[in-house]
Amino acid sequence: MATPFAALLNCELFDVSPSGRVRRASSGLGLEDAVVSGPVGKRNAPPTRRRTMARTKSESVVRLGPTTDPRLRQADAVPWHCRDRMHRVIANMAPGELKKLKSKQRKARRRAEQEKEKQTLAQEKQKSRQAQQAQQAQQDGGEMDGVRDEELLPDKLARTEEPLEQAIQFLRPLQQLGAQQLETHLLAFEIYLRKNRPLLMLQSIKRAFRLDPQCPRLHAHMCTFHSLVSKRKDLPGPIVTVLEKEMAELYQSKDAQQLNEEFLAQHSRSFPHLLEGCRMMYFLDTSKQKQALQMVTSLNNDLEGVTIENCLRTLECLTKGDMGSCEAELALFRAACHERFPLAIAFRPPQSSANHVRPEE
Repeated sequence: MATPFAALLNCELFDVSPSGRVRRASSGLGLEDAVVSGPVGKRNAPPTRRRTMARTKSESVVRLGPTTDPRLRQADAVPWHCRDRMHRVIANMAPGELKKLKSKQRKARRRAEQEKEKQTLAQEKQKSRQAQQAQQAQQDGGEMDGVRDEELLPDKLARTEEPLEQAIQFLRPLQQLGAQQLETHLLAFEIYLRKNRPLLMLQSIKRAFRLDPQCPRLHAHMCTFHSLVSKRKDLPGPIVTVLEKEMAELYQSKDAQQLNEEFLAQHSRSFPHLLEGCRMMYFLDTSKQKQALQMVTSLNNDLEGVTIENCLRTLECLTKGDMGSCEAELALFRAACHERFPLAIAFRPPQSSANHVRPEE
């Protein structure tokens, strides 16, 4: 039976089997599946961050490969995806439910503190025993056996109090070893956006722009960054000076609205570019929701890049609400994708309970 892999998660998106395969645990859309090679451990515990990084730290994998190792991208993106998901759940809670949740969180923190104290005492006792054993071994003239690795506790690994800090720890080796990979800087922007670090966000955009200025996801980041900076009135003077100088050169004195309109006109026949342009159209002006949905959900034959990966990306964006509430448009787009890709499970319409075969009693 698969072991729940909530480590790095705080939400049930993946399972880890004893063989080490990470797979999606829920039927909803999320990050792409990834495979962690090798056994999970002696106790079938989830892989720790140290083990994951040790398996993927080789420069030949990260620097010389055609793309950044998917295991690192997976480990880097999971924490802040789950943080965003938790924030959306909390925002939709009733006041009474939110009060109960906070009470449970306080009790959980107290239990965690008590558990931490117990673990500290246990570690002190273990160190004392090891010291006594070492002293006894020296006296006896024998060789002491190697100290066993620290026991892996799945419950402990399943908790992460600071998801953004966890994501940054995964990001640093990517920036060192995968600086020539576009995905590295796109992920960096996502993290720094949530940490509200404008200069680091600008740094990530400039690095990605040097690699691929026509990347659709980079365009979305540029529009998001320009819009957020223009609304910030509390930035210190030196930061404002640096931002104005760098953005004048990068954006050619265009605002986010003009940048997005030119992008859509230039890439009107590319489906992935159209998706990001429509996302930014709604982000910059929510009154254009109908126009954005109509453009992105009509899979014309003239469009290029209508692949199963891009359709999955679009379905994920619509499901997460990147273009607002759109249940009808989502159903129509799913049906169109199912007609185009009939074997893809993600595009199959939900089956009614009447079609389910009851198990034999």
